[in-house]
Amino acid sequence: MDHPSTVTYKRTRFEDAWAPRDESAVAGGLRHLRDATTAKGTVDLGHGVRIHCAIGLLAGGCGFGDPPSKAAAKDGDARLSLPPSSPLARSANEPPGPNETDCIRAYRKDERVLPGCATDTPLKAMDEENAASHHPGT
Repeated sequence: MDHPSTVTYKRTRFEDAWAPRDESAVAGGLRHLRDATTAKGTVDLGHGVRIHCAIGLLAGGCGFGDPPSKAAAKDGDARLSLPPSSPLARSANEPPGPNETDCIRAYRKDERVLPGCATDTPLKAMDEENAASHHPGT
């Protein structure tokens, strides 16, 4: 019969502050030497992207350690939690919705998408901003 343990070990953030139980004095000295000769730094690339690097006597390397930043909250956007409020097909006597330029302008102004605007309005606003930053004056 097999009786696996129901208690599982989970590594914590404090693990590096304590020496391993089976570490000898020589291994402890080498570990302290390695920690003392290792230079650590962080490079900020902007937009919340950071690279963490470490360089020691024998090795070095870099890696992405931070999780991506969270998306902006769109609490006022009712479309996030409700089904469409109007039928998909417009009737003949129904006025047309706002045009794309008005939708993008309103989205930039108060960071919401107007009712009746396309769902990809935020993406279109970002595309316009990227195009303007790559081609100034156009």
